[in-house]
Amino acid sequence: MSMTVEPSVVKLPDARAVRVTVQVVNKGKQAMQLEFPSSQRIEVLVKNEAGKVISRSSDDQRLDKEQGFLVINPEERLEYTAIVATRDMTAGQAYIIEAFFPGFDELRASRAVMPTK
Repeated sequence: MSMTVEPSVVKLPDARAVRVTVQVVNKGKQAMQLEFPSSQRIEVLVKNEAGKVISRSSDDQRLDKEQGFLVINPEERLEYTAIVATRDMTAGQAYIIEAFFPGFDELRASRAVMPTK
């Protein structure tokens, strides 16, 4: 799984949100099936230096309880994008942006960011 964060340099207060894109590629020879308990496919968290969650991408989404599943064939990829607000970030402090597929601990990526003025 790979993750990108845009903009790569977060300048406050100009950047009111960051765009987080995650990609999963099936490098195996068999199709992978991912089952989800709701309409949510990814979750993106912003954590402060102490590890406290200060923002979640799902806070601004309506999630249906409807179960779903996806199949990723060999050499195919999935890509999802989420927007996370920067309103609780402070310039000069480090934050961890963590993206994952709920229910799949192995499908997780994180990146450190330090907003500037």
